[in-house]
Amino acid sequence: MANIDLITGFLGAGKTTFIRKYAEYLRRIGESFAVIENEYGNKGIDSRILAAEGIHTDELFGGCICCTLKVGFHDMLLELSEHFDRIIVEPSGVYDISQFYSVMASPELKGKCHIGNVICVVDPFSLDGLDGFSESMLQKQIFASGAVVFSMNDMQTDAELEEYIKKADEKLTLGGFDVCKYGDMDSIYKAGHGFNSLGSETTHSARYLSTLIKPPFCSADEIKRRIDRIFNSFECGEVLRIKGIWGEYLVNCVKGRYEIYPESAENGINIIGLNISRKNIKNIINGENNGPY
Repeated sequence: MANIDLITGFLGAGKTTFIRKYAEYLRRIGESFAVIENEYGNKGIDSRILAAEGIHTDELFGGCICCTLKVGFHDMLLELSEHFDRIIVEPSGVYDISQFYSVMASPELKGKCHIGNVICVVDPFSLDGLDGFSESMLQKQIFASGAVVFSMNDMQTDAELEEYIKKADEKLTLGGFDVCKYGDMDSIYKAGHGFNSLGSETTHSARYLSTLIKPPFCSADEIKRRIDRIFNSFECGEVLRIKGIWGEYLVNCVKGRYEIYPESAENGINIIGLNISRKNIKNIINGENNGPY
């Protein structure tokens, strides 16, 4: 029977980076595993990154596995369970956790798949930027998890960890939760899962928008300048994530934290946000309307 590990976390929390480290651990202990990558927008870069490291990776894109791609997700679990000890699922950053339990309750999966670990990766520095709806979504993910892992720091001190826990607890009114240090894979491997105690109030598809834009070739400095404008321009809407290939660079950005480095792949970036304006975003990406915002 295959264990199904769900790695949740809001947009840009660092789920793929965590999975790469988790994959190293699983290899060391001799477990066979596959990864299912779900990209809310068009084809993403995460599956290419994982596949380049020799990880068996399947991708579901153009929707979310909690709603529009739910049937495809179910069938993919059924297929992969025949070949691997463990299946790691990275849903989109706007995943409705309640639907995971709905899929896992399928009679067809009984005896073939079992819920293993549900891990919620949280970027403690992004909590202040979440709106009420996004906070609610992250809160549900944490309640359903066996452990929370705070990202962006491999060598967290006990004092830092306590600070992160306090901040998350106060921001999301959680009433306490289990935490594993980022590098403590032995504990993470045995984390288990929480409970689906919070029902879904609404689907995220009515809330979040995604668009794919093919940008022009620019220098890294110019890309950063244009990304700054997009995140800080009221006319663009509330942009939450910019991710993909911009010319000769891979970009992976949330507001206040940018990763931009050389990469050769198909040109195209996904933008996810709330009430976003494709026209205004595209104008900035193409170098138009570059006055003050």
